[in-house]
Amino acid sequence: EVNVALAGLQEAMVALSESELRAPFAGTVTALNIGAGEQVAAGAPLLQLADTTLWQVETLDLTEMDVVGILPGEEVSVTFDALP
Repeated sequence: EVNVALAGLQEAMVALSESELRAPFAGTVTALNIGAGEQVAAGAPLLQLADTTLWQVETLDLTEMDVVGILPGEEVSVTFDALP
């Protein structure tokens, strides 16, 4: 019985490893096209991943007083009045 249980565990571990998703780059998920427990066809897009490392934001309403409070590499929040 122990050997049967170990074999079942091994099969489950292989199945789990084959279900992992790995992104080709570090990024931010911008859209999720699937919910928990849903099944998808092979090759179907599950999500959108954005590489935000090179994004630059231009603004007309950031004052000199605001800028001095932002340090390079610091995390900030950016909101849009409309879709970018």
